[in-house]
Amino acid sequence: MKSFVLVVLIMGTGSLLANKKPFDSGKVKRCHFNVELGHSTTFFMDYKKFPLGFKGNSPLFGITFYKVSCILRNNWVLSADYKNYADMNFKKQDIGDIDFRHYHAFDLACGYQFSFKDNKIRIQPYGAISARPSGGELVLLGSMKYQEPPFNNYRYSSMGVGAGVNSQVVIKKRFTVGLEIQYNYYFEKNKMVGRSKAYDKSFDNTFKVNRHMVTPSVKVGVLF
Repeated sequence: MKSFVLVVLIMGTGSLLANKKPFDSGKVKRCHFNVELGHSTTFFMDYKKFPLGFKGNSPLFGITFYKVSCILRNNWVLSADYKNYADMNFKKQDIGDIDFRHYHAFDLACGYQFSFKDNKIRIQPYGAISARPSGGELVLLGSMKYQEPPFNNYRYSSMGVGAGVNSQVVIKKRFTVGLEIQYNYYFEKNKMVGRSKAYDKSFDNTFKVNRHMVTPSVKVGVLF
């Protein structure tokens, strides 16, 4: 249901913008490249015991999001991006809470660009094929008062789908400053790679590893 609502919202944004004048560079080049670097964070949506505020992934201004886009003459946009995340939970934890999460992920996307204010503002809704080939989450099974608390360690490794909206402001026809929000759904299954002596099989049978996540990012870029 979450996936359906987000996709409908993104498609609705594209429909509302469809009557606006699209980007037209007026140049002979078939493709204009946009290389972007930025800082992202991740909200994991489908694990109810995941405490609010567990969402940082690097020191402030750390580069965790990389994207290369090809803007075609007909306003279609092809892009590839990479993002990473790692953080620990420093809040008070209960049994079943996640102590640590990390991942590396990639997306191949196709979208369409709409422009405003003489091409100084750009909006790019898109759909994507996604991959999260590495990462995982460490789930507590007992009290943190023990020197080695019991845990289950689940690995991320799957393909998925995604959708998002990239918005940019163009500065001096060469540089971009942008905000992007991206939703991903991964076809993950429980893959345990480590467990403590207090392994609880019944917990593993009921636990569902993360599949849904939302990644907002702030970026700067260069146009070629």
